[in-house]
Amino acid sequence: MLATALLGISYRQDALQNMTVQGEEQNVTITRAFAHSIWNEFSVFLTETDNLSDEDLRNHPVTAQLLQRVEEQLAGLSVAKIKIFDLQGRTIFSTELDQIGIRQYDSEEFQAALEGEVTTSLGHRDRFSSISGELEDRSIISSYIPILSTGLTSTPSQSIETPNSDIIAVFKLYNDFTPLVQQTRSTQRAILLKAIIILGALYGLLLWLTSRADGTIQVQYAAIKQSATDYYNLAQEQEDTLSNLRSAQSQLIHQEKLAALGQLVAGVAHEINTPLGAIQASASNMTKALEESLTELPRLSEHLTPHQQVTFFALLDLARHNNSFLTSSEKRPLRKVLMQQLKEADIENPRQVANLLIDMGVHDSVAPYMSLLTSDSSTWLLRLAYNLARLPANNRTILSAVERAAKVVFALKNFAHHDHTEELQLVSVVDGIETVLELYYNQLKHGVDVQRDYQATPQVWCYPDELVQVWTNLIHNGIQAMDGTGTITISVSQDRDYCQVSVTDTGQGIPPELRAKIFEPFFTTKKAGEGSGLGLHISRQVIEKHQGMMEVDSQPGCTTFTIGLPLDIPETGAFSEATDASREDRAVSISQIFPFEEELNHV
Repeated sequence: MLATALLGISYRQDALQNMTVQGEEQNVTITRAFAHSIWNEFSVFLTETDNLSDEDLRNHPVTAQLLQRVEEQLAGLSVAKIKIFDLQGRTIFSTELDQIGIRQYDSEEFQAALEGEVTTSLGHRDRFSSISGELEDRSIISSYIPILSTGLTSTPSQSIETPNSDIIAVFKLYNDFTPLVQQTRSTQRAILLKAIIILGALYGLLLWLTSRADGTIQVQYAAIKQSATDYYNLAQEQEDTLSNLRSAQSQLIHQEKLAALGQLVAGVAHEINTPLGAIQASASNMTKALEESLTELPRLSEHLTPHQQVTFFALLDLARHNNSFLTSSEKRPLRKVLMQQLKEADIENPRQVANLLIDMGVHDSVAPYMSLLTSDSSTWLLRLAYNLARLPANNRTILSAVERAAKVVFALKNFAHHDHTEELQLVSVVDGIETVLELYYNQLKHGVDVQRDYQATPQVWCYPDELVQVWTNLIHNGIQAMDGTGTITISVSQDRDYCQVSVTDTGQGIPPELRAKIFEPFFTTKKAGEGSGLGLHISRQVIEKHQGMMEVDSQPGCTTFTIGLPLDIPETGAFSEATDASREDRAVSISQIFPFEEELNHV
């Protein structure tokens, strides 16, 4: 019960930490959407508020317009409040108007944002004022996010690599995560309750089996002395008992799979939520760009000469085929070159124009497009071209996000699938390995480099569900052995009549004195709550059931588990004999889990 309680606390802490990371990524995504859709429209007003008093700023008509646009943009989202600070820490906009003018300069989070860092915290508020009114008993994730002069924001995984002069404002988003926190608490309580029930039931089952076996031994031992018939009955009862033990072992394997699935739930939820956020932001951008473009396109011929029309569509074609994504450090030298060319041509707002041209793929020279830039409607034309060019880019983002989410769902479906037929199937070993890697992607991407060496091998006859459990145990053990940082190398090749699979990690290795014990049931070197001690034991039983072999070689910094699976399925009779033989072997291994069975075998 103590271990279960500690597991529940650890689960809740991990869930809250993952939730904070998820909230930070969601806030950054929303801020990026704001930067693309609203900031450019109101940037002139928001960057020239120094001459306005707090009262004038609250009552300014542009503030009302901005508030309306923000509320429209936040419709359907969980964002409770938004603030915008200038570089002196003054609140120049807030969805709660009476907070405009409040200073935040001494805040450590604000100072970190001025350095280009995104800071996020999860806290509980008894009372909280939001866009929709006063809220009570809420769990709020708040993020300070810097805004660059380009209209972009930093990512949550790294700071902005740019001078402070490129940061022109700081966003603060309050995201209401109360439902997820409450769900986490409910899940924690449910897990604790189920774990206690399962442990109690297992203890009762073992106690019942022990009492039953002890009574059976005593009764049948006396009966053996009386007649050979009674001995036959005792042997039959022993077979029934072994069948019950095999059933219990099968349940342990299934529980081990469910435990692994439970550990993956938070990561899988995050991997699905991230592309959903990207789809939402891209769809919003596409909607705004379409609305503006459809309104302005009929006026295009009024503003352009035939020569300018050719130039305009050439610029649009260049932007449409621009698939490159440049970082801030890569954009900086390109922007300087373009700004110099624009200043020499007396183009107004050279920085803003240069940023738009870079986003549309113009990196070297503005000379081919000078007829548009010197036009009286240059700003209108550039904005129209930018909106049209962003449509295919946003569409590619949505397609990529949908593909990512589909991969995660497909992998989860394959992992959770249970084959009730208990029949051998001809499948590819690589498919099962890739299913496990896809589900562990959230843990692998933060510091584990996966090296694949898949050679062309025939499909093998196997029980796919059981093999997936083997790959899950080996990959999960490798991640834990490296503390989440290192390299996992997976090789699949053909060695004569066997498909050979090796999984190598760069962890600390297995000491020689423990190497002979790692396949014993309930033996584990992990911390309490991190392992049941059945993973490798079950894995070797599964491989032996397939008439294969499993070996381990370990030195500090390199541990390799090698598995060999036969490529050819035996004939029906031969397979039955092999199955009978494997039953005897499994009976011995079961006796390691339930020691009283040795007494049954002796009788």
